Amino acid sequence: MRLGVHLGYFMEAWGDDPLPLIPRARAAGCEVVEISLYSKLPEQLEILRRTAEAEAVELTFTTGLQPQTDISSADPAIQKAGIEYLCRCVEQVNEAGGHLLSGVIFGCWGARSGNDFEGRRMRVSKGLAQVMPLAEQLDVDLGIEPINRYETDLVTTLSIAVEIARKVDSPRLGILLDLFHAQLEELSLAGAIAEAGSYLKHIHLADNHRGLPGTGSFVWEALLHALEERGYQGRAVIEAFTHTGTPVARDTATWVNRGSENPDLDLKKSLDFLRSGGW
Repeated sequence: MRLGVHLGYFMEAWGDDPLPLIPRARAAGCEVVEISLYSKLPEQLEILRRTAEAEAVELTFTTGLQPQTDISSADPAIQKAGIEYLCRCVEQVNEAGGHLLSGVIFGCWGARSGNDFEGRRMRVSKGLAQVMPLAEQLDVDLGIEPINRYETDLVTTLSIAVEIARKVDSPRLGILLDLFHAQLEELSLAGAIAEAGSYLKHIHLADNHRGLPGTGSFVWEALLHALEERGYQGRAVIEAFTHTGTPVARDTATWVNRGSENPDLDLKKSLDFLRSGGW
């Protein structure tokens, strides 16, 4: 399995420049570096590609939708804007040499209406179906990320994401399993992973408190066994938030410090912990 980190781990604000963070991630032992498309990207995305090649890491990408780009909306203009936004994201990933875009690509992060689930999910399927031809053409996988009930009411479990992916029926559309959210929502992680099957495209790792793996109470051996049973051999990226007092900390509700004054060393220790356990 290829281990890495989402650069949000290092960032104070989502719009920080990711370029100087790539060598730091590599020095800590990462094989994969994940970048939010909300970051301050260089005008020429080829710079990202060349930096990743120089550091011998794979780039993956995340994004999310806003109220004005929510493809689950009943407003045709907002749906259209969301489809266009996701298509631009796919083009950016391709230009940067990446092959994976995942995240909250089904609706507006933080929005909860509590109604019309069938209609909203159908609009998500129809919207993603319009994005996938470009993704297939440019060799980019998309991963739907279920998130917890406090951040959405629309796609909270892997089974809901699988249902959407099946309706779209594209080999490039699958699921991102985010362990922090899944611990809150899944009745059984092993069962959810088995149900996801071949739709599982990507994994985000964090311990029970959303800190670095190995610093909390999560039982990592059981998760690894479930993934081995499923035959998953892809990427596993740490998406942890450990320090307070920044815009990223506010957005991720990080109110207690879970790391030391040396986040680079903390990350290396976490990666060593995972690899010593067979990851």
